[in-house]
Amino acid sequence: PNWGNMSAQQMVEHLNESIQMSMNPNHGIPLQITPDKIDGMQQFLASDKPIIQNFKAIFAPENPPLKYEEIELAIDDFVDIWLIFEDYSNENPDAIVLHPYYGDLTIAQWKRMHQKHFSHHFTQFGIL
Repeated sequence: PNWGNMSAQQMVEHLNESIQMSMNPNHGIPLQITPDKIDGMQQFLASDKPIIQNFKAIFAPENPPLKYEEIELAIDDFVDIWLIFEDYSNENPDAIVLHPYYGDLTIAQWKRMHQKHFSHHFTQFGIL
């Protein structure tokens, strides 16, 4: 990585978990900000400003154990989960799911969050 402590495989598995979160209204991670900050966070989400380097999400473990034996399996899971998310998006266009830092997000906002989140980590690993 260009910054941070995650391995490439940990990063892919982390992205997989964020996609799964976006489809699970009962994911169990509460809002991590005060409600008065939601509007500003959603404005940031809609902006072209990148997520800052070394941002640490309180709810994401610093050095999580790996789920898969090799990165290729994690990448396969990433593709599968993204396709499931696309189906979920089409079948549930009015879904609202809480994000711990952005509040309740629509499908369109979750897609934007994933775009911003993926760009952050792909830049971290020199893919973008």
